[in-house]
Amino acid sequence: MSFLRIFFRSELDPDFSFPFLSFYHISFILFLVAMIALAYAFKRSNPSRKAIKNYQYILGILLLIDRLLMHGWFIATKTWHIEISLPLFTCRFAIYMLLIYLVTGNKSIRDISVNMALSGGAVSILYPGPYAYNFPHFTNFSFVSFHVLLVLLSLSIIWFEDYRFDWKTLKKVLIFTVIYMPAVQLLNIVLGGEANYSYLTEAPFLVDFFGTWNPVLYSVFVCGIYCLLFSIPTGIAYLISGHKKN
Repeated sequence: MSFLRIFFRSELDPDFSFPFLSFYHISFILFLVAMIALAYAFKRSNPSRKAIKNYQYILGILLLIDRLLMHGWFIATKTWHIEISLPLFTCRFAIYMLLIYLVTGNKSIRDISVNMALSGGAVSILYPGPYAYNFPHFTNFSFVSFHVLLVLLSLSIIWFEDYRFDWKTLKKVLIFTVIYMPAVQLLNIVLGGEANYSYLTEAPFLVDFFGTWNPVLYSVFVCGIYCLLFSIPTGIAYLISGHKKN
């Protein structure tokens, strides 16, 4: 079998595993750290406003290309399924929100997407959930690239746009979350089958434990976890700055 056929294969690998702190996991983390270091060096160089916008547009274009390639692979291999391929996981959704922000400049979209991107990206980096294909595979590289690009674009907004993790921003994020998550879960129920967007139907880990829970209770619990997760950046910023709640 040729390398390209292996690299773009559609059959899932039944023996797939991605152990915590495995060689590939550590490589993923080190690559992200290296990219953040380069991005920070760019920040320290005091770039012009035009250079900053070009940098953000390049990241946005690369993210869009990654998503187009991913969906192109889905279609070419006949693995695109509505139950699993929509951008309704938090990181995937944050990509399109950030792209809309780059075009429109809407600050409410920016505030929500940056929180979702950083929080969801951090979880995906610490506990990766790539598609079940052993290395090397196209989806392995896509998973790494889009999470790295997502974090870099979010950091560029924080660094260059005087972005603040304040209580007003957090309020917008939490209101959006308690509307978005039930809507996604309703879609999961309507689609049935393998639909598990944002992991609101079935946990990605501790399946035996969470599998005994009432489905409604589990969904509410996960929504609460997302609210807590999206609150962490604001909480950290509050502790660092020492500001009091307005």
